[in-house]
Amino acid sequence: MKRFLIVIGIAALVLFTGCGKDSSSGPSGPSAAELTAEGWTLYEADSYDDALAKFEEAIDTDSGYYEAYLGRGLIYLADASRYSETLANSDLQNVIYNNRTEIINDDLEEEVLNPAYAAMLGYKVKSTANFSFINTNLYTTLNNIAVSWEFIHNNGDVELNGVMVHLNLAEMYFYYPSATEAQLQRAKAQLDMVRNWAGYASMAQYLKDKADALYSQMTDAGLYAE
Repeated sequence: MKRFLIVIGIAALVLFTGCGKDSSSGPSGPSAAELTAEGWTLYEADSYDDALAKFEEAIDTDSGYYEAYLGRGLIYLADASRYSETLANSDLQNVIYNNRTEIINDDLEEEVLNPAYAAMLGYKVKSTANFSFINTNLYTTLNNIAVSWEFIHNNGDVELNGVMVHLNLAEMYFYYPSATEAQLQRAKAQLDMVRNWAGYASMAQYLKDKADALYSQMTDAGLYAE
């Protein structure tokens, strides 16, 4: 009887060990980080369909990998003929903004939060209905973005940079119909950040034109001395 029990015990141990090996072995797919990196490469090449597939696979792999939502949201903005700002907002605001505390705690402001906020500003600033949301929820982070900042994955369709962030903020505060004196001064401060930047002379002409036009209008409004 004792011998029989020992044999059964050994057999059970072999079976248990075999089952454990089978569950932990076998080919494992790429991680969410690897899939997202592939997605960015495709995104930068304007291969939006393939990039979208990679970002969505990354999200399926890890629903908490927020950089993949950033990539998908930017595709929705970049491929505007097929997608919408509403779709982009579902990733940039409903996912990234709503999970900002976790993103900050993970030290991902530079990689995820800043570009998401910059992208949201780009489409939300078009409507004064979004003024309160931007002023209350996005301004502090956007104001701290360096003028020299350039999103590492910029392509020809979506350009995220510090100059545009601060010019957009300047325009938002200056053109807001009910702007207070403090908000007008905030507009001036945003424009001054750009005009006083060491790289001002070498920035793209369309950005210079935007800054110069805004300066002229603010001068006419009395924010700058003639």
